[in-house]
Amino acid sequence: MKRVTEEFNLMQVGLCLFREASPNKLEAFPFNFFVFPAKEVSGRIHMSFSTAHFHVENNMDFNKWISDGVPYMSQQQYVQRLQFLTPQPDAVLSPKRSPRPLTRPDDKVFVENAVKKLEEWYNDADNTEELEMPECNYFLYSALTNEIDKLSGVVRRNKDPEDRRKFVVLVKKATEEEKELMRQKEVEEKKEKLKMHSGFLRVLLLLKEHKKPIVGHNLLYDLLFFFSHFQGSLPDTLEEFKAQLGETFPEIWDTKHLSFQSKQFSDTVLGPLYEKCCENMSGISVTIPPDFPGYEQSKQHHEAGYDAYMTGVVFAKLKGDQLALEEYKNRCYLMRSLFAINLAGNDEMMEKGALVVLHGFASTVKTGDLLSIFRIDGTDVQVNIRWVDDFSAIAVTTCSSYEDAIALIDENRETKCDFCSYDEWAEKEKEILSPTGAHKTPSAVQQREADEGKQGTKRGRTSQEGLEGENSGKKKKEEALKTPER
Repeated sequence: MKRVTEEFNLMQVGLCLFREASPNKLEAFPFNFFVFPAKEVSGRIHMSFSTAHFHVENNMDFNKWISDGVPYMSQQQYVQRLQFLTPQPDAVLSPKRSPRPLTRPDDKVFVENAVKKLEEWYNDADNTEELEMPECNYFLYSALTNEIDKLSGVVRRNKDPEDRRKFVVLVKKATEEEKELMRQKEVEEKKEKLKMHSGFLRVLLLLKEHKKPIVGHNLLYDLLFFFSHFQGSLPDTLEEFKAQLGETFPEIWDTKHLSFQSKQFSDTVLGPLYEKCCENMSGISVTIPPDFPGYEQSKQHHEAGYDAYMTGVVFAKLKGDQLALEEYKNRCYLMRSLFAINLAGNDEMMEKGALVVLHGFASTVKTGDLLSIFRIDGTDVQVNIRWVDDFSAIAVTTCSSYEDAIALIDENRETKCDFCSYDEWAEKEKEILSPTGAHKTPSAVQQREADEGKQGTKRGRTSQEGLEGENSGKKKKEEALKTPER
């Protein structure tokens, strides 16, 4: 996840601000920003083929993104540039490099004429006007500034030329006090220019300053992208990321996690979830001001600003129904995992009930085959299947203990497999993955990885919760191996 967020670029950022106009009445202010790295930031554009096709199919205007996108840089990059503009009192300045010697006759004549003009101006005590040196390239610019800096009682600055490949130097006579004031003014102007070029970073700084609750849907990747592109380099460990994120956004809500934990929605994908919430808003109304056209009832799925609006409406509904419980604050849903990411502490098991790990079955087995292992007819027990890979899965039951759960397993089952407790399975897998366990027999997961090339398939088999489009694909092994103690 760290590699993906650092390698790929942001294109759109959607924000929707909500204001309580009166009790049970909210006003929504949705914004959609195209963002593109500032010119001062070096880097490359990375985009997968599938992403490019997706954007083309959704009428993405790439020219608008590049030419009109709001510039941005990370706070880390901003601070580095700010420190460069403001030298520290104890900083040791590197000696100035001498310009390369002039060899071309035309260059020598150009500099000689410019220096002659400079000396005439400098020796004229009555001439207090600012002197504009002739336009030149960087090579000649270095030679000219080297001559100017030999004079005492003058200060120079660069004029912004129309052609950025050209340089124009302005020279002015000044006392030491005047020179210091001019330097301070120039630094302040550069700081203001840097602030303008920081662009969307200013939005992050405002959110950070006011400590408003941040609400998203299935937002772990959103947080990683936001941090990586607007805060700075992602730390190496999850714990460090949690600590730094908590300083920036102390209150975070994930409507995916809230809706999943409520057990009141058969489909927790954002679009269907939003439509379901709109059917009954529990006396809460959400309106969009007239000067924000094109959002209400616009059905603009995949437009970041509209997705942010839908997420806010869902959160308002969940909060109104007392489903945004305090215990779910700062928790992020983790796709196809038994655990939720706890941004404020140790990660927690999402599912309540006894777990049975089923393993060693044939790769042709499907979800229904595994469900049929349990004799639950005539009981109030429910079983969901969470796939680990093609050869192992975790049965999540509503039983109160592992012993009660395995008592429901049919001894005459058609689907042949082994089973064990989650703790036993996780411990064995961790031993196999450890350096000292390298000699042990390959696990079902490792066997699946070895056979994957022969099968050539990617299966999205899972429980009813996993049938959502956003949850397709195989679950990463490290997600399955998390333990409650982590």
